[in-house]
Amino acid sequence: MAPVSRRKPIPRSLLVTRMVCEHVEIQAMLDACLSQTGSVNVGFFEQFRVRTLRHMSVEETVLAAALEARLPEGARFRNALAKDHAAIVALCVPTPNPEWLEDLRGQLAFHNREEEAEGGFYQLYARYVCDDPAVLAAVQALRPLMLPPFRDGPGVADAIRDILYAAGITRKR
Repeated sequence: MAPVSRRKPIPRSLLVTRMVCEHVEIQAMLDACLSQTGSVNVGFFEQFRVRTLRHMSVEETVLAAALEARLPEGARFRNALAKDHAAIVALCVPTPNPEWLEDLRGQLAFHNREEEAEGGFYQLYARYVCDDPAVLAAVQALRPLMLPPFRDGPGVADAIRDILYAAGITRKR
């Protein structure tokens, strides 16, 4: 007979399920930005950018804050999210090109795997916060994001490389 686990099972969280589904939807939006010929559909990318940044806003300002309030080591997840999100946001600043989209695709896939992993952010959130009505209300209350136009020009690529370096994503500046 197998030993009985004394660990409390992780509750199912509808909000976490929704966030994981958004990962799939956001990845599909990013994939749709790059055509078979290698050109970028900037209109699709703008929709991707709005959706992605809203998703990250929910994670950082609502979910991570709620986890940190209930679990002191939740701060480490909030800091890691902020670092990863800074890199993703940086890649959404310039007018998209195929090279940036490939970098973004890789960064997003890595980030999503980390959040969804065993012992990752979503699992801890589901265990310690779950579908707290106050958290759900806070998600609903978030205002729509107003994004600035794309930024291009001298220094933008270097600034993005600096952000990626500071986030530990690249080894060279």
